[in-house]
Amino acid sequence: MENKKGFTLIELAMILVIIGVLIGIGATTFSILIKRAKYAESKEIVNAAVEAITGYASSSGRIPTASELNTVVRTLEDSYGKPLVYVYDRDLTVSSPYGHCGLNSTNITVEICDDPSCATSTTISNVAFLILSGDGNYNNQTTGSQEITTPTTIRVFQYGIVVDNYPADLNRSEPYDDIVKWVTLHELQTKEGCESLTIKTPSLLPNGTEDSPYNYKLEASGGRPPYQWGSYDGTTCNIPATEIDLGNGLKMKSDGSIYGTINIEPSSPPGSLSTCSSTINLNNLCVRDSAGNTFNQNFSINVYPQQLRIVTETLPTGYEGSSYSVTLSAFGGGTTYTWLLVDGSLPPGLTLNPDGTITGTINSDTGCSNPSPYTFTVQVSSCSGSYTAYKAFALTVIDPDCSTAGSGGSSCTPFFLNPPSGTVFTATVGVPFTQSISLSGGNPPINLTSCSPASCNGLTFSCSTTGAVISGTPLTTSSCTFSVSYTDSCTPQQSITGVYTVNTSVPPTPPSCTLSATPNVIPYGGTTDLTWNISGYFTSGYFSPVSGSCTNVVDPSGVCTTGNLNTEGVNTFTLNVTNGVLTGTCSTDVYVGCQGYRVWNSTGGYYCFTVNGTQVGLIFDGEEITTSTLKLTNGQFIERYYPICFWRWCVCRYNNSDLIDKISYSDAMNADIQSNGGNGDCRVNYLNNGSVSDR
Repeated sequence: MENKKGFTLIELAMILVIIGVLIGIGATTFSILIKRAKYAESKEIVNAAVEAITGYASSSGRIPTASELNTVVRTLEDSYGKPLVYVYDRDLTVSSPYGHCGLNSTNITVEICDDPSCATSTTISNVAFLILSGDGNYNNQTTGSQEITTPTTIRVFQYGIVVDNYPADLNRSEPYDDIVKWVTLHELQTKEGCESLTIKTPSLLPNGTEDSPYNYKLEASGGRPPYQWGSYDGTTCNIPATEIDLGNGLKMKSDGSIYGTINIEPSSPPGSLSTCSSTINLNNLCVRDSAGNTFNQNFSINVYPQQLRIVTETLPTGYEGSSYSVTLSAFGGGTTYTWLLVDGSLPPGLTLNPDGTITGTINSDTGCSNPSPYTFTVQVSSCSGSYTAYKAFALTVIDPDCSTAGSGGSSCTPFFLNPPSGTVFTATVGVPFTQSISLSGGNPPINLTSCSPASCNGLTFSCSTTGAVISGTPLTTSSCTFSVSYTDSCTPQQSITGVYTVNTSVPPTPPSCTLSATPNVIPYGGTTDLTWNISGYFTSGYFSPVSGSCTNVVDPSGVCTTGNLNTEGVNTFTLNVTNGVLTGTCSTDVYVGCQGYRVWNSTGGYYCFTVNGTQVGLIFDGEEITTSTLKLTNGQFIERYYPICFWRWCVCRYNNSDLIDKISYSDAMNADIQSNGGNGDCRVNYLNNGSVSDR
């Protein structure tokens, strides 16, 4: 008979204990695995929500509002079925064609705390939005969903720190296990492909020409358009109300347009440069975008003289056996010219000197045999030969054996005037003119019998017993006739009279002008004064558009008053001035305020307001104070009062003792104006310090 033994009670007890331990270990391990899986699932849900919002921002140029979140994010609950928390900056929900490019800051800061009191922490600034899940303890220990409109700090704690920073949920302190993920403004901008504000235009601008019109527009990129241009003082980019005087005849508008007539050497002949080339340095020009970002750069323009050309048209007639002197004139190039005879020949006895004078005494012969006219070509060069010009001339020589110029006996030396009587000269308005008339022949002593007129149209006529000089700067287009007469001591007495005409034409360049407005910022329906100054010869001028007394211009300088301006935003006035052939223009901008401004409460609290004296009641932060029919208009104010609150019930008394502050129409206009960084959309914010910002 076999002896079969079973387990003793002690053995059974030990086995049960071991089985219990194994079951306990398995249950704990299973619970940990489940929690890890739930955590990973919640983290994926949070990451997916962040990616969805970021993608929406990249394609839409803004982040979604809380009410739009369900159309952007597929899963709005974590793995435990609890709603995700969405915290975002309201300013970033406004649609813009430029997305978030150029923006510099947000209202959200995340502070990562290393202890419950946050005595030691790391700060993340300019956060655009954050998503969080309360995770396994089913307790949101961070913050609730909210739309941020004022600077706000969200505290996030290191994992495991015992804390409850959001009692509005379960209100219990326990180890921190919230899953929080945020995206900064910079990360959004990187996702959207934003670029920093910069100036595209190279430092070396296109070349310019002395005493010639110049026009070039600077370009910027990146940041947040639109752009405005100004001058940098080391700290600030100062935007001009109308234009900046850059010197050397150039100005710059706030749109980056550089224009004017280059004039580096006012004392040099028109179009000429004594140095043959020069450089205009435009230092510390800057651009500012609509977000207030700035970028500054130095520019330069290489300036060269105008092309060299010979302006002498004809040569005065010469006389055989008489002295001859004439000076050839050139325009452009440098201020020092070298002249050379390159083809043909001068009359015997005459020489072309390097300074451009043709001088000498024309050889005489016997009989009427002078081979006149003499044809030849001259070359003028300047700036070491960098500029050259050529011109052909014909010089007529009169042989006394063939004709007699003055009246008198044949035994006396005949009178001759050079150039001869009847010569017509051409001058230009505003350009210095000189013409010499030489007298030869006759028997001394010579008598000057008449010299008139002494002056005409800015030209003077001076005479002596050896000749006369017409000189000066013509004032207008006209024709002047001068006459000079002589007699000698010959028997019988000889006499000669020379009559000369100077016809004045318009200059080869148009007149220039400057135009400014005072004031250049006015309320809707206001007026302003336009002040002008015109340089150079002009016959008439007119304003475009015509407004008030700003119609036609006849004086080189003056002031006119516009009519009432009712076009909101920038109004550009242009003055057109002409010399009868060529026209120059100058412009100035006048900013006209809005007919009425819409104003929002951005004080961070709820207050009582009045608009234009009308009580509008209690307005909460973020709400509009004005209405479609009640806007802030010229000469009016919006006043802010303290409400009187009992528990959760508030009333507006509008007592003087409750008045906090007020803003005016001018405050709103100056905040909205583009030159001050506004966008000109007639919408502004009422701030808590009683000031106004553009909205």
